[in-house]
Amino acid sequence: MPSLYTADLPSLEQVIECSPLTVLPNTPLTDVIALMNPVSSNTVESASNFSSCVLVVEEKKLLGIFTLRDIVRLIGAEVDLSRVLISEVMTQPVISLTLAGAQNALTALTLMRQHHIRYLPVVDEQGQLVGLITSERMCQVIQLVQLSQFNHQLEQEVKQRRQAQQELELRVAERTAQLAQTNARLQQEIEERKQVEAQLQQREYEWQALFDHALDAIAIADDEGRYVDVNPAACNLFGLSKEEILGSTIGYFAEPGFNFTQAWQQLCEQGQMSGEFRLHRPDGTVRATEFAAVANYIPHRYLSILRDVSDRQAALHERKQAEEGLRESEQRLQAIIDNSPTTIYVKDLQGRHLLVNCEFERVTNLTRKQIKNKTDYEIFSADIAQAFTINDQRVLTSFSPLQCEEILEFDDGLHTYLSVKFPLCDSDGQPYALCGISTDITEKKQLEQQFYRAQRLESIGTLASGIAHDLNNVFAPMMMISQLLAFKCKNVDAQTQALFKTLETSSKRGADLVKQILTFARGTEGKRILLQPGHLLKELVKVIKQTSLQSIEIVANIPTNTLWMVQADPTQLEQVFMNLAVNARDAMPNGGTLTITAENRMIDETYARIHLEAQAGSYIVVTFSDTGTGIPPEIEERIFEPFFTTKEVGKGTGLGLSTVSGIVKNHGGFIEVATQVGKGTKFQIFLPKAEGTASEITIETKLPRGKGELILVVDDEAVIQQITQQTLADYNYKTFVANDGIEAIALYAQYEQQISVVLLDMLMPNMDGLTAIRTLRNMNPNVKIIASSGLPTNEQKAIEAGADKFLYKPYTAQDLLTTLSDVIAVKK
Repeated sequence: MPSLYTADLPSLEQVIECSPLTVLPNTPLTDVIALMNPVSSNTVESASNFSSCVLVVEEKKLLGIFTLRDIVRLIGAEVDLSRVLISEVMTQPVISLTLAGAQNALTALTLMRQHHIRYLPVVDEQGQLVGLITSERMCQVIQLVQLSQFNHQLEQEVKQRRQAQQELELRVAERTAQLAQTNARLQQEIEERKQVEAQLQQREYEWQALFDHALDAIAIADDEGRYVDVNPAACNLFGLSKEEILGSTIGYFAEPGFNFTQAWQQLCEQGQMSGEFRLHRPDGTVRATEFAAVANYIPHRYLSILRDVSDRQAALHERKQAEEGLRESEQRLQAIIDNSPTTIYVKDLQGRHLLVNCEFERVTNLTRKQIKNKTDYEIFSADIAQAFTINDQRVLTSFSPLQCEEILEFDDGLHTYLSVKFPLCDSDGQPYALCGISTDITEKKQLEQQFYRAQRLESIGTLASGIAHDLNNVFAPMMMISQLLAFKCKNVDAQTQALFKTLETSSKRGADLVKQILTFARGTEGKRILLQPGHLLKELVKVIKQTSLQSIEIVANIPTNTLWMVQADPTQLEQVFMNLAVNARDAMPNGGTLTITAENRMIDETYARIHLEAQAGSYIVVTFSDTGTGIPPEIEERIFEPFFTTKEVGKGTGLGLSTVSGIVKNHGGFIEVATQVGKGTKFQIFLPKAEGTASEITIETKLPRGKGELILVVDDEAVIQQITQQTLADYNYKTFVANDGIEAIALYAQYEQQISVVLLDMLMPNMDGLTAIRTLRNMNPNVKIIASSGLPTNEQKAIEAGADKFLYKPYTAQDLLTTLSDVIAVKK
């Protein structure tokens, strides 16, 4: 009997449906059902178009199959068909037939019976869909004869199978016992499975509760990244309803430029990812969003948890700004502290240094690393550290600031610091540290001492000036009388001539003493010329060498070729140099070394601030340095006071250094003194540089005579009137005399044409000299006036008022006659 498998069956091409119903995997299930049973008004046509099977295909690749049985199964499971895609419910994997491996319909029929399927898709070698074989199609193609043959063959096979069945029943009986045992085990497994399902259901309830009430947004997406479920927190985050969110991807809500495709690919490849993006809401607001995503936490499902971090980022941004501001503030504060000229430090309660600035490093000559956590006793001497500690404890125990002066020792001596110390307290008002700010006021102290000394000298000078004025009026007639007596009494004996000479010398000595007082008090100005101080110094060195003890060595370094010029009165300058040289010589009674040097020096603003009377500029510095006894500190401050001397009575007037100070100041210079007891003293004279060529100093010996000119003498001292008249008469001048400015104006108004020169005193009763000069100048702009006074400050006033020349009292006959000749010679 021919076998069922060797029967003549149709070819494979006869049973293949080449155009089966196909859909894409993302087709909604409802649309698939509608395609399987299209609605039509013609019932016959509708039935003929009905399809019991649909294939899910993408790019001709077979993904799955969906049949009527699947619809019944889903309905029985109460699945909401309207919310399901065909890819979620299709049957896969699909049993298919490869076209190259089939000879005829028998192959397909065998495969279908083997797997108990009614639908068999056919694919080619590339796996692309060729068609579909269905049981209905197979029945339509097989002819009735073939069916009869099949029936006969089937009957034979049924007999054979019944016989086999009897044998099988025996085996089944045997197997049933085994199955009973297996069934018992299965029942147990079922119970266990029910328990597991109950637990799973509980977990599902818990998950749902967590999902619904979570504060973070939770979203579930499909394989394409489209949301299939979101929780209420997600709706709040997106600002949309659940229905508006479902079906969309995150790319719809992310900021422009967000590459959703790249991000989704990365998630699929890595399985999980996290990050941040900016979420755009329908109301126009933008929220910074943090997310974490997991791929396939269950098959075909992607879980995302999102959190709004806008407030956190804003707070973080504010915090960063605050931190940056704090850093900048700390940097500015540190820069201010480090660039402060004051010493700044912070100590803890145990006195250990926590913070210091650059100035503190400079003062201690230590680095911050060396200073940190060290006490004052480890940095300074014990005495200084103890003084610091006592002041610190006063601040910490009183809880209040303290201002005090503290002393530090340096290589150049002791420095005074003005310190302000205050406690640093916590929120409870308890001090936890101490801060100190110390300013070096050593220079200020020195300037204050210089200022007080200058005030004291000025007061003494004012007193001396008044005394000198009265003395001038005493010595003026004595000097002129002594010169006139010697001129008139040429035939007297030698003893009388000696008496005249003694009278002249004594009056000149007295006048010189007055000049010294005036020089100290106001600084009189003689005739100043451009000169080379080196020449004066070299002549001085010769004199000092001749008059000094052999035990005193004179060392001189005076470069006359390169030394700058000065504008000075040579007589006064010589007096300054001689005075300092003699003082240095006298300070070395047991011998020593006197060094005299001269040099050019530039003084800057920094140096000028240290000395009260100094100004920045170019100076010639003359130094007198001895190795003598030195000056004790208690005496050093008084050396420039007038009438102060340490010499024995009769060996000094006390006007030497005060005169030196007055002359130097009057020349625009200043003096610096450095001394140490037992080692010597150094005086430095600073004279401002002058431009030009040195002048020659000439002395005129012959006194000029007049030509009968009329001179108006105005002075309130009768003796001066008398002596001046006599002197002028002896040298061929005529005179009128007035006691004050009013008489002088009256006489000049009457004899204006005859009077050649007016000689008047500056200090007179009724009308002083300045008023008289201005009045005379108004009467006659061409009037010639010589003013005189014992006060050097009156010279500038007189010249500004209109005087042609100025005579210092007391003046000699030579001074008077020379000045008078010069004024008369000028043509107006």
